[in-house]
Amino acid sequence: MAGTIKKMTAEDFSQAFGYDLDNKCNASMEKSADVIHRLCSSPRAEKVKVFRLVLFNFLIGNEDAP
Repeated sequence: MAGTIKKMTAEDFSQAFGYDLDNKCNASMEKSADVIHRLCSSPRAEKVKVFRLVLFNFLIGNEDAP
């Protein structure tokens, strides 16, 4: 096997960015898309899932969704 895939547990994207709690709100959708592209085995499908989740939370007015 050429390389080992290491799964990363993450509560939210700030952990994937390596941010601490003080910088948690410095993320963006562009940064999130970059992380998805780099870390997911099927980034296109995962980007669609995240987009739908963000759109749903926007439509229902949920401003504190992780």
